Amino acid sequence: MDTKNDYTPKRRFPGFEGEWKQKEFGRMFQKLQTGTNLLGSEQGRGIPLLKMGNIQRGYWNLTKLERLDQEIERENIIKYGDFLFNTRNTLELVGKGATWFIQEGLYGFNSNLARVTFENVDTIFFNYLYNIPENIQQVKSRAVGTTSVAAIYPKDMVSIKFQLPTIDEQKKLGNFFQTIDSLISLHQHKLDKLKNLKKSYLAELFPAEGERVPKRRFPGFEGEWEEKEFGKMCQRIQTGTTLLGCEQGKGIPLLKMGNIQRGYWDFTKLERLNQEIECENIIKYGDFLFNTRNTLELVGKGATWFIKEGLYGFNSNLARVTLDDVDTIFFNYLYNIPESIQQVKSRAVGTTSVAAIYPKDMSTIKFQLPTINEQNKLGNFFQTIDSLITLQQQKLDKLNDLKKAYLNELFV
Repeated sequence: MDTKNDYTPKRRFPGFEGEWKQKEFGRMFQKLQTGTNLLGSEQGRGIPLLKMGNIQRGYWNLTKLERLDQEIERENIIKYGDFLFNTRNTLELVGKGATWFIQEGLYGFNSNLARVTFENVDTIFFNYLYNIPENIQQVKSRAVGTTSVAAIYPKDMVSIKFQLPTIDEQKKLGNFFQTIDSLISLHQHKLDKLKNLKKSYLAELFPAEGERVPKRRFPGFEGEWEEKEFGKMCQRIQTGTTLLGCEQGKGIPLLKMGNIQRGYWDFTKLERLNQEIECENIIKYGDFLFNTRNTLELVGKGATWFIKEGLYGFNSNLARVTLDDVDTIFFNYLYNIPESIQQVKSRAVGTTSVAAIYPKDMSTIKFQLPTINEQNKLGNFFQTIDSLITLQQQKLDKLNDLKKAYLNELFV
């Protein structure tokens, strides 16, 4: 259905029609109440205490929870369906709001969070309405303070205008988006499990620091791994082209230090060349590269190139390593285990914001290597896990894109 005016969404569920009504926030709620002044701690043994860092835009982050050691008043315990927002944070994050969808356990909330009791508003629906970009902007415009310390006062929020359908349509929309969110959570859980599985295998299938034999081995392999210096593993190290790319370029993509990550590549931002590039500066399947310049924390990031389609160049901030009797797929994982990352970072020179790592300084880095056959087995094993992770990430990205598209079409 085409948009008739500002108060009718582009798409509607069957059976619903007519304009949505505009209401000021102050006329939508009966009560607005901040939480307890009691302080929690990570060592607390009582009920969890929700703080401004736990509330996000439309969901809750419970990875870091403080707990109380004192009894809390019942009015400061959160209930299923409660909508809350944070009244203090940075200027960018203040006003974040979410509905509480968890039914198990008791949780308190502190005085930096405010709970809203609505009248004739479905809080599951409002979780999504409050977090569409236009409404986030309205909330942020009411905040006062500095970039790092800001507040949003209930009296300043009362004039925010929201578009609302009937309560029945609210419930239909809320349940629909909650279903999508459940699918997103399920796929996120699967992705997290795969990443944790990979992390566990990396810890077990590679020798621990100071060891020469891993905890776990594929059948048919035994004996100690051999320690080799990086300089004795390399036939050649070559930096890329000095040609400059740009976002408007029409030639082949040019890989830069921002594209290489620890064991993988990021293509969200790619520049292209408008000139021809020499063949020696074109990356090939199986090439291992690392970045020679970045911040002190990120310099030396390295990854093997697993892509077979298309031509890509690399610039002078990246160095390609030609390895002797080393499987580069295996080396992609060996180079990126914590012990190896620490060795690489220890060779960097410069300041926190501008640092470099020179190939001559990397030559003494020591790596533990099994036979080439075991390298091939390990490389293929971890590449299979990475393929599953990539596939799961793509499914998750598609669901997030679907949710974004529906929010755009089903809300005014």
